[in-house]
Amino acid sequence: MSAAIKRAQLSYTELCQLKWMLGGLLTLVSLWTLLYVEVRSGLLVGITGAAILCAMAWPFWTERIPDLVWKFVTPALFVIITTDFLLSRPDIIPPLVRMIILLVLVRSVQGRRRREDLQLILLCLFMVMVAGVLTLSLTFGVQIFVFTPLAMGLLFLITLTENYERNGLSPARLWGAFRWDRFLSRIWQAQDFRLFAIAAGLFAGVMVVTSLIFVLMPRFRLDQAIPFLNVSTTRSKAGFSDRIEFGDVVDIIADESIALRVDLTRNVEKPDSPYWRMVVLDEYDNGAFQVSASARSSALSFSRSYFRVPDSPEEIGKAGVWTFYFEGGISKFLPAVGLLRSLRFQNRQSVEFNDLLQTVNTARIHSKVLFYQVESLVQEDSLPGAAEDRNLIGKSPLAVEMSRSRGTPFIPYPYTTLVVPGGPRNIETLSGIVREITGDQPLSAREFSARATAYLQQRHRYSLSSTIPTGDSDPLVRWLDSDQPGHCELFAGAFVLLGRRAGYPTRIVTGFKGGAWNGYENYYMVRNKNAHAWCEVFDGYGFWFRVDPTPGLDPAATDGTAGALSMIDRTWRAYLDSLRILWYRRIVNFNQEQQRELAGQLREASVGMVDTLRAGLRSLLASARAWIASLWSGSVWLLALRLLVLMGALWVVVRWLPRWIARLVRETGRRFGVEWSSDPIRQKAGRLLVRFRTTSPSRIPTGPMPPEEWDTVYRDLLTLRFGSRAQWPDPDGVFHQARGLLKRQLS
Repeated sequence: MSAAIKRAQLSYTELCQLKWMLGGLLTLVSLWTLLYVEVRSGLLVGITGAAILCAMAWPFWTERIPDLVWKFVTPALFVIITTDFLLSRPDIIPPLVRMIILLVLVRSVQGRRRREDLQLILLCLFMVMVAGVLTLSLTFGVQIFVFTPLAMGLLFLITLTENYERNGLSPARLWGAFRWDRFLSRIWQAQDFRLFAIAAGLFAGVMVVTSLIFVLMPRFRLDQAIPFLNVSTTRSKAGFSDRIEFGDVVDIIADESIALRVDLTRNVEKPDSPYWRMVVLDEYDNGAFQVSASARSSALSFSRSYFRVPDSPEEIGKAGVWTFYFEGGISKFLPAVGLLRSLRFQNRQSVEFNDLLQTVNTARIHSKVLFYQVESLVQEDSLPGAAEDRNLIGKSPLAVEMSRSRGTPFIPYPYTTLVVPGGPRNIETLSGIVREITGDQPLSAREFSARATAYLQQRHRYSLSSTIPTGDSDPLVRWLDSDQPGHCELFAGAFVLLGRRAGYPTRIVTGFKGGAWNGYENYYMVRNKNAHAWCEVFDGYGFWFRVDPTPGLDPAATDGTAGALSMIDRTWRAYLDSLRILWYRRIVNFNQEQQRELAGQLREASVGMVDTLRAGLRSLLASARAWIASLWSGSVWLLALRLLVLMGALWVVVRWLPRWIARLVRETGRRFGVEWSSDPIRQKAGRLLVRFRTTSPSRIPTGPMPPEEWDTVYRDLLTLRFGSRAQWPDPDGVFHQARGLLKRQLS
């Protein structure tokens, strides 16, 4: 390759600039992973990302920072990080992540040598690891796919510049004459697509090896091995807690994000409009519902990966298994349908099961997706009550003066389901509405529920924007006595007070209703906007049946309001969400059982492939034998023999005829005293003479071999080239001596 077309090479300074820029990109990708982690560091991540972007856009400013500033950075960071850890106790992860962000910011802006570059890669890798453990999101798969080639490229550049640093080289001013257009032009001139192909092959190899390790490696839960990676929060995003005030559910109805995904086994009949039951609130206190202290105290705590509900039915018929993918930050209460039989988690969990209310909740609100399986009966509109609920039969409502500061702690469950707000105005209003509903006729619980629902829906229309009239009586009673519109919480709360005043124990339930059926991967998608509130009424025979008094729940509605029937969703958003469920199924939720199943499938597939190849090869050989046997007759064999003889004759002519002709010419010339220049010895001597003539006499060795020997060998080569054969010295010896001299000269 000539010097004119030789590919340009980057200088040491340009390699350092490229390495610095690649480190900045790696840092930005690592910060990107933290945007989905709830560690209260969003502002710091934004400031750090903006600072790194500015440093990459105008890198010459980094060299203008006084050295005095860098001297005070270390003690300042120590004070800030120590103070952050002390103020954040007992949480460890949030201050730890903020510490890593600050260190990455300093390392990204400063000039870096080999050690600092390796430190930056480790810090970025830690951020990516924490984000992966805490989020388990599909976005993390994309982020790690981008992070890996950047880290590999940075390590490659560190290796290229390592020899320069070992020799003590260091660019005086890295960004003194830096210009983006010239820098990019130099990168383009020095690029080599062969290098990119090799890098792509290495990256593909890393991906293949990683996939094999993922499949073959024993299952290991990093967040279980390192307990402090289990980040928890005390606040629910969705407002589902053991106390609900009017407006908590409404706040999330406009939220389009997915809260819950549910896989069903094939033997499960897909319900059209499921109620995802989460929290049961039995105690009413001045406009708010909550779980009473007595009901909460009956919860059974356990810490294991599998839990069977005591006294649950053995046979569940065709109910099958429901696999839940519950997004992080929604609530500590777990949604379920029907009557629970057992719970199976991916790993050990601290869980409470309330047998009085038939609810399950974890000890904390998970910050990442929670996987669990539920075996439940076929969904019905009623649940069997606990033994304590039979004490409600024949009991009358309890009117209690309410205040937020006191509540009703002296009334135990299940009598809390009969409490209504006391006071003359409250009692008068509730009693008047109940008489209007019943007409002073004795009604069963279901008959009363139907009439009360019709009354509420005729008197009030559904709206997310509602106003409770002012006054001295209870807020729910004031809304009941008006014609103001309301949302599901108001309808459910009002129904509870009417049912209790009529003598029917009633409690409020919050959770999700409906959802969409993903048409690509066949699973339920329940969004936060499907949050809903409804009621459960005791029928007097030992069962709690569901009543949903909220109007506007048209079964054909597809506007996304809470409670709409599940529809088949084949939109592009559903397709993107199907990728997430595949990520959960095949990657995040990949356990030992699936690992053994996949290994068995791979073994069966490989054995089947080998058997197929063997059978195909046998069939091919048999076909070839049959074709040869049918093709080769006697005349064909004779023709093939003739062709073979002809090809042999041609090979002899092409291979040996030129040599015979040359030998004949030499012998003829020798007989008549003529020497031909085509003699191979003369030709070889001529080539060596050309090499001797083009060699500078100043490079003739003066060591063990004297210069006179050079002249002697040169004269012998002249004799071999132009002299008669009678005067020739030994050709082999002369050629050997000549090659040795040339080799020594060029060494």
